[in-house]
Formats: sequence, C-alpha cells, structure tokens
Amino acid sequence: MTFFSTIIAAAGLLRSSPEAIVGAMVIAPFFGTALSVAAGVCCGEEKLFFDGVRSQFFGVSVAVLGSAVYAVIAREMGFVPPGMVLTRSSQYTLFMTPSFLSAGVAIAASTTRACCSRGRNPSP
Repeated sequence: MTFFSTIIAAAGLLRSSPEAIVGAMVIAPFFGTALSVAAGVCCGEEKLFFDGVRSQFFGVSVAVLGSAVYAVIAREMGFVPPGMVLTRSSQYTLFMTPSFLSAGVAIAASTTRACCSRGRNPSP
C-alpha cells in the first residue's frame, strides 16, 4: 500500500491534482504503525514500540525508493514536461506551505483513515 500511495501522490503532484494527493494520504498505511509506537511507549511494551518503529522505517524507505523509481520512469518516458519546475507548481506550494484549509483536509483524511482502520464508520 505504501508503494501505491506514493505513486498516486507523485502522479497527483505532477498533474497538479489535489484529489490524488489527498487520496494518497488516505490509503497510506502508516496509522497502525504510528499507533503501535505510541501505544508501546504509553504501555511500556518494548516489542510493540520497536515493531512500530521498524515498520515505519521500512514504510518510509519503500515510499522514498518507490517515488524515486516512479519519477525516473515518468521522466524517461516523457510524461514530465521538459523544463518543468516543480517548486512553481500550485500543488507543491499548497502542500509545502499549508493553510488552515489544507490542514483541515489533511486532518479529515487522516481521521477517516483511522476510523476505517478500526472498522468504524466515521459518520456520527
């Protein structure tokens, strides 16, 4: 899931698609491992803590390597316009300098993912 969410986020950034970027945030499977780290610390469970840290490290490694491979393939196949300056992209600016509204989107997407991970419907 990490690899696919990274591909979706990279494609969303290249296509200037906020929907794809938020979708990648929702399907990224980091909630459970982050919760493991926090629960391990709170409950004094070393194994749970280290399992969560190991999973986070592995997940981030997969995300970085996957996005690098995807970017090289996209560039070599001509899907990235020549001379494109990513830092001038509106999506890059939006996610690198978050506003109150973009933070709200991120929090809502993360909360929805957390509720779905626990098997609960996020609706009241």
